[in-house]
Amino acid sequence: MSDTGSLLESICFYIFGIACLAPWNFFITPQTYWHEKFADSQDDIFAKNSTDSNAMQKFWDSSLSVAICGVQFIFCVIGTFTITKFTRQTRFTVCFVLLAILFTACAILALVDTSNFKELFFGGSLSIAVLMTILSSTLNISCSVEASEFHLLTPFLSGQSVAGILAAIANILCIAFADQIAWEAFAFFLSALFLILLAWGAYGFVFGCCERSISDYDQIDYNENEINSPENQPLLLPTDEKAKPESHLEIAKIIWPELAALTFTFAVTIAVFPTLVSTFVPVDGYFPDKFFSPVFCFLSFNLVDFIGREIAGHLRSLNNRKLLGAIVVLRFSILFLLPLTNCQPRSLPVIFTSDWVFILLMILLGLTNGLAATISFRSGANAVAFASTSRASAMMTTFLTLGLTLGALSSFVVVMIVTN
Repeated sequence: MSDTGSLLESICFYIFGIACLAPWNFFITPQTYWHEKFADSQDDIFAKNSTDSNAMQKFWDSSLSVAICGVQFIFCVIGTFTITKFTRQTRFTVCFVLLAILFTACAILALVDTSNFKELFFGGSLSIAVLMTILSSTLNISCSVEASEFHLLTPFLSGQSVAGILAAIANILCIAFADQIAWEAFAFFLSALFLILLAWGAYGFVFGCCERSISDYDQIDYNENEINSPENQPLLLPTDEKAKPESHLEIAKIIWPELAALTFTFAVTIAVFPTLVSTFVPVDGYFPDKFFSPVFCFLSFNLVDFIGREIAGHLRSLNNRKLLGAIVVLRFSILFLLPLTNCQPRSLPVIFTSDWVFILLMILLGLTNGLAATISFRSGANAVAFASTSRASAMMTTFLTLGLTLGALSSFVVVMIVTN
């Protein structure tokens, strides 16, 4: 494989990472859009000056988190054990086509006045989120095992952060240049559609134009239901060197520290992001209020998360379990400190009144998230035999989504503690 080919493969796996988290990032980022869609007054659906939060607005983020994270965990578990029942082409193509259709529907709904059927729109939006999550879960499992086979876990994991960065930048541009929230959201969802189509093109390059075609994961599961389609035949391992992978239980016994770290890491993140931190009210006046949350909540988190993943991906000395454990413990302290900032409404006293304390905590939350995620995946993949790396990657992805689910459920508790 030439250097150019390897570089293009890395870029493609960056794009795969973006596509896997596009549904999540492009749903949680446009806060103003969702709040205006669920506004009580029919006159301010597309206005930008709605300040009072009703019950539907207040619990939208948490409801969305539970809908996405809970379903994602369930289908990651299902996907881990059933991925060999469908060809790679079927998995990727169906996911890309349906995700493109759903994002197109979201863009159209952004221009529709839903003030007369808010409850229906609320339920419909959650349903779309669930469908997107099923598809992105399948895509995530497929891409993670392919990335482990290509030895390209680092760009794939970093690409997941890039998805958040692009979503945050798109949101900021929409706020800055669009006159109405409806058109902001329309442009925002079209941006997500473009990313899905770009990932589809990357799939065509990697599995249609590259010198090697995989996944070995499609071959290592020795059972009578295994698919032996030529489209799934791997070229990474010579036929006489194939080894049967360890069982899921055996792998879990080896990489349980990484599985636990991923669960706790993402549980802490989703417990406060975005449900709690998006309610922070700046008081120092250093930055325009309408840009504060998009920049210092969403963009800063995803940017330093990306930096953390890149650092851990390129510095092998960081890939050890002691450092991983220390990072996980540090994140619990951030979980207790963030609710003490000026997140509103609240009944608890504000301990840290400065905006800079909030910004620093968000940077630490994102940086440690990226470090812990990449260290866990790289350490876990290196701890098992090569024949088991794909299965280990799928298991780590599943436990990551378990953490997301626990965090989404915990976000309700965090908000209740702060506000009641």
